[in-house]
Amino acid sequence: MHSSGFSLFELLIVMIITAVLALIGTSSWRDFQARSELSSITRELIQFLIEVKADADFYNYNQNIYVLRKADHDWCLVASSKAKPINCQMKFSFTAKSKLIELAGLTVDSALVFYGRRSAAKAATIRLKNRIGESRIIISVPGRIRYCSYYTYLVGFHPC
Repeated sequence: MHSSGFSLFELLIVMIITAVLALIGTSSWRDFQARSELSSITRELIQFLIEVKADADFYNYNQNIYVLRKADHDWCLVASSKAKPINCQMKFSFTAKSKLIELAGLTVDSALVFYGRRSAAKAATIRLKNRIGESRIIISVPGRIRYCSYYTYLVGFHPC
């Protein structure tokens, strides 16, 4: 008598192989999402800095960018030509859309400044990170804004 179908052992092997492939795919997908998130938030922050610099240049006054920390990992950057604001509700403010992106550091003690009269800036480095790696935004004295990736590969970013 010839039986058709799969044995229990064959079915078990197929289920184990499927589970291993699903596990590999899930971890790769999470890494891809983390890289994509870090890249997009970094680009959004660069766009924010470009807008603040353009505003300072156009109206010919200094724009100070302050870091405001709210809760555990909540943070925002706020641009003001006056004193340090107390909240993030300003014309120029940047808040990361993801709680998983952390502001790891800003090399300037008090505030990052774009000088409108000279079209220059206070040299600074902004570091953003998540579990997959780190990105850096470098602002030079002439006001040039550059970016790079650190400890990871981000599409379109040069390594630091």
